[in-house]
Amino acid sequence: MVSCQAVSVHNPTGAAGRNLVDECVEVHLRHEQPLLTGLSDADRKQLAGLLRRWLIALEADASPPGASST
Repeated sequence: MVSCQAVSVHNPTGAAGRNLVDECVEVHLRHEQPLLTGLSDADRKQLAGLLRRWLIALEADASPPGASST
């Protein structure tokens, strides 16, 4: 098992890079799962929607000046 604690992948190429990213995502999701156990399906859907809106806002704020936010 690879340690994903300090992995920073900017441009993974090839099978090794994809495998590293896939494994780190799986590890991350396993660690996040307990945080959601107290939420109902409706609560999880609401949370997903709110986080999606927040991500869109963050990405728009991070756009270079003059870039389209569509």
